[in-house]
Amino acid sequence: MRKPFAFISFALASPALAQPPVVLAPEVVVTASRLPEDPARVLAGTSVVDDQTIRDRQPANMAELLDGLAGVQASFSGGSGKLTSVFTRGTESDHTLVLIDGIPAGSNTAGGFAWEFLPPEQIDHIEVVRGPRSSLYGSDAIGGVVQLFTRRGASKAEFHGGAGVGENAEQRFNLGASGPLGRGWYRLDGAYRSTDGIDARSPTLEFGFSPLDEPDRDGYRNASLAAAVGQPLGETLEWELSLLHAQGRTEFDSSANNVEDYRQQTISSTLRWQVREDWDSRLRLGHSLDDREDFRRDGTLARDRFESTKTLISWQNDFYLFEEDILTVGLDWQEDGVDGSVDYKVDERFDRSLFGQYQLRRGDHEWVAGLRVGENEQFGGHTTGNLSWGWRFAPRLRLIAAYGTAFKAPTFNDLYFPDFFGFATSNPNLDPEKSRTAELALEARHAPYGTVRASVYRTDVDDLIALDENFIPQNLNRARIEGLELSGTGQWQAWHWAAMASYQDPRDRDTGRLLRRRAQLSAKVDLHYRQGDLALGGSLLGFGRRFDDPANRVRLGGFARLDLNARYALDRRWTIRLTLDNVFDKDYETVESYNEPGRTAMLSIAYQSE
Repeated sequence: MRKPFAFISFALASPALAQPPVVLAPEVVVTASRLPEDPARVLAGTSVVDDQTIRDRQPANMAELLDGLAGVQASFSGGSGKLTSVFTRGTESDHTLVLIDGIPAGSNTAGGFAWEFLPPEQIDHIEVVRGPRSSLYGSDAIGGVVQLFTRRGASKAEFHGGAGVGENAEQRFNLGASGPLGRGWYRLDGAYRSTDGIDARSPTLEFGFSPLDEPDRDGYRNASLAAAVGQPLGETLEWELSLLHAQGRTEFDSSANNVEDYRQQTISSTLRWQVREDWDSRLRLGHSLDDREDFRRDGTLARDRFESTKTLISWQNDFYLFEEDILTVGLDWQEDGVDGSVDYKVDERFDRSLFGQYQLRRGDHEWVAGLRVGENEQFGGHTTGNLSWGWRFAPRLRLIAAYGTAFKAPTFNDLYFPDFFGFATSNPNLDPEKSRTAELALEARHAPYGTVRASVYRTDVDDLIALDENFIPQNLNRARIEGLELSGTGQWQAWHWAAMASYQDPRDRDTGRLLRRRAQLSAKVDLHYRQGDLALGGSLLGFGRRFDDPANRVRLGGFARLDLNARYALDRRWTIRLTLDNVFDKDYETVESYNEPGRTAMLSIAYQSE
């Protein structure tokens, strides 16, 4: 018979359900296994950034919240709205799969996800899963998966809004409402932010030979809309629809085009049917868009437009067996497309996959095994798998061992970009990049004080795509990444703390050099005091050196940064927040020649109806 805890967890966590007030309770995570789980039972290294942290931190960029988490680093290219990359466990920036409400998002041409355009106001919480997950999600999940969940409706009608001002003429506004809708619920949110920005780039030689000196402020603006609705369609059938849309303009420094108009959008529709007490079936349809148009302020260069679309149809079935076992089987069909000013030889491709996963628990032992068999229109069949084992050898101690394989499909630029003046610039015969990861972890839990986890891992990536001597992409490189992660979270009375430290050694196996833009050492400490109407918090973040080029000749020094935040509830409806980032005005770079903001402050006020 199906366990009551599993049913309650699913009712709280499933994005398909039409029950207010939220999709995911803080004590439940879903990304590691595509199922709701108690964090105490998850075998994969998982971090959660909750709603309160997002609101209190008032981040300029969602990647700021991930930077410094165990195994996670980010690089920033010139302030708000500028190119941002996230690296998980030392892998490439496009080796982290990004999901928004279960739908894959990102660029099919350049690869990776546009973190710089994601509106923090519309995100409820984030789950970060470290380690390969291609057996569940397919391409890109070599280093891990980051899933972002948009906000959901409330059990009673409410109205909310806010406004903020900060450095560099920054302004932020948001307005929204939510509540019951028939037997279900709805939510609607709008937000806008703009800033004059900083001078994104110092004088330099771009591409090694083109002088670049644009001493100006590079602004950014973002207007976003999020909507969601959920409705029960009977006793066992429920439906949900969600939309996230953001668009705006960002300016940057370049000897070519230096302004970009963008649109970022994700739509997800989910139907869940409880077929029997021990069988849940879920059908999800989704579509994501990444659309960018680059041009030069003075109009001297032609406009370049790149549009990427991802369409997903996913059918997942979960069977609850023998009190402790869960069998998951499903089908994924995904089509990737490109459009714009570049005429690609091929502008769409599909991938269809069958996946399965079995979770079981016997006494103090837990097992999770997964397998995915897929067929890609461009490069043919691919099979990935994972196996994890957990042993609770003492009441508060658990040993975890895991092994998994993953892959990354080549981008449309790698495969089909048009020839340039008769010279080939792409290679349709490329193979996917492939990886193998082994991990050993020790976890200690002591309620109510907290959890500590230590992990060691090694990832080998083969067939990495790089340019040959004729500047044609080939499967040339190999990488090996060895790492150690330490993380802990806990609470004592009104104090909440989190501490993380990572050592990683991401190297090109052929040259022995470090992979670019990834520091070997990183650490982060978060400390928060929350009591009654007052909340105070701070984050101390530190990184060792990193190199900006594959040859390891351009060295970027290490740095430490302190960020502070405060929140005070004036009454039951009104709250003020103040953040002070980079308190000591540290001058540093995470990408060579690109400036980072100095000390910045943000003051905001928020209203929430009772």
